[in-house]
Amino acid sequence: MPIIVTAAEFAAAIAKRIAEDILLVELAAYDACLAGVRDAVRITNKERAVDQGLYKLSWAASRVPHGGELRNGAPYASIIEYGRRPNRPGPPLDPILGWVRRKFFLTGKCKENEIYGIAVAIRRHIHYRGTKPRRIMGQVFPILEGRFDAAAKRQLRRRR
Repeated sequence: MPIIVTAAEFAAAIAKRIAEDILLVELAAYDACLAGVRDAVRITNKERAVDQGLYKLSWAASRVPHGGELRNGAPYASIIEYGRRPNRPGPPLDPILGWVRRKFFLTGKCKENEIYGIAVAIRRHIHYRGTKPRRIMGQVFPILEGRFDAAAKRQLRRRR
């Protein structure tokens, strides 16, 4: 459907159309982030980067000024994403004790008096060797770019 404007109205009509298109593209960014949550959970499962699921459940998308945001709010998300360098202080022993209890003791692979020793050995190994980066967000980003392109084109086509 053509828009008829005079020469005097042309600049205002173009500015209005651009502002409307910007809003549509910002919505497309949010739509892409919502789909990115699903992709991030799928990649998290593929990487086997979860124990009890807090990291996987912490993926979220939200509207932000001028677009959308995909994030993980788990307190240890940066360690999973970037890894842990060798010879850094820690890691904390309590979470490792809980993990050993769930993975070894409750499955019958060790006795209760062995839990502490296994946890200390794992902690020492992590301390000296570090952990590998999982780069889950890095794997999601290229998928997110494609989803954003498709969502933006869909929104702008709907506008016509």
